[in-house]
Amino acid sequence: MRIVIPSELEEEVRQTLGGMADYVEATATPERTDRLWPACFEVFGTNPMSLAHGAVGPALFLHRMGRGLTASTIDWIERQPLSTAAYAPGYWIGLAGIGYGLSELGMTTKAEEAISLSYSSPLRRSEASMFHGEAGWGMSSLHFFEKTQRQEYLDGAVGAAQWLVDTAIRDERGLTWAAGSGEESPLGFAFGASGVGLFLMLAGRAVGEDRFIESAMEAFEFDFAHRQDGPHGWTWPAYIGGETVLPYWGSGAAGIGGVALRMFAGLGDRRYLEIAETIAEATALIWTIQPGLVSGLTGIGEYMLDCFIATGKEEYLERCANIARTLLLYRIPRPEGFAYPDRWLARISNDVVAGAAGVGLFLRRIRQPTANPFIDLVGTVEMLSSSATVTFTAQRQ
Repeated sequence: MRIVIPSELEEEVRQTLGGMADYVEATATPERTDRLWPACFEVFGTNPMSLAHGAVGPALFLHRMGRGLTASTIDWIERQPLSTAAYAPGYWIGLAGIGYGLSELGMTTKAEEAISLSYSSPLRRSEASMFHGEAGWGMSSLHFFEKTQRQEYLDGAVGAAQWLVDTAIRDERGLTWAAGSGEESPLGFAFGASGVGLFLMLAGRAVGEDRFIESAMEAFEFDFAHRQDGPHGWTWPAYIGGETVLPYWGSGAAGIGGVALRMFAGLGDRRYLEIAETIAEATALIWTIQPGLVSGLTGIGEYMLDCFIATGKEEYLERCANIARTLLLYRIPRPEGFAYPDRWLARISNDVVAGAAGVGLFLRRIRQPTANPFIDLVGTVEMLSSSATVTFTAQRQ
């Protein structure tokens, strides 16, 4: 597959990625204990290690960039005391996600310490969601099973899937789960039923359990039933009854579309691909207020890149190129390299949620289309590690 992207854009992306990695390396502060890198202020209300705001995200970016972690960075990570008292069990801000990230970094002992602690957390099964709940925890367990082939990890994932099936709330639209906090009923990949459905589909494929796959399909249908018809396609609010529709990856159309792509890859039903491509028309944006992954332009770019890998259609990669051009405008030149702002554009952040690590991993993925590092934790969806390649050529006149 030969896709044309202007070579001058590729060069600017390459230089920007190098500058971003330089900045992340230079701004580590191993003398601190509350955080290793500049991040969204939420790092101080969660923990210093999380995939979302903590050290694991920028470390993963440096690793994917081929930059070896410094001895002081490795030592800082190894010295962090992990516990169920100080850390939640889940994927996005908890022990399961920390374990996943550390396993990708090759820090096997610390990774297994994190995931093992998560199994005994008293906060397990307090909610269902992908980001904070049992679905994300189960996804991490599936990842560890694929890495190690140890039965306890598969047993943990199956237990999580069974708990989700047992606690689901069924109505005429499909399956959903009680909200983790507050009175709003969330929709979308991060906090809604579709994200839970993705885990259930993967668990069902892993062990050949139809009841998990059937529940996965019903969970997707619940979120899908709450779509709103827009002038260019379907959109979603962050929660049932919400008045503002969102295009984003965490809450909104891009995240639900990403689940649809993986349901297509895992189950072979082209209806999911058709849904995903319709959603892509409604999210064909090149400007948003925020540049970041979860609630900004980067997450939309990740979705467009997934659409390209799934279909091979050049239009999706062209959209990625346009998004990349916009993201380059958010660069903050610093003596150490290029920095990126947080979600409120108020301070510099190296984190995954809104800062340099999330943006950088997407820009790198444009140059080397592979599986999405924050969704495709397990290898059961082969579509997203296809042989799609990108060729950069001179700008056509």
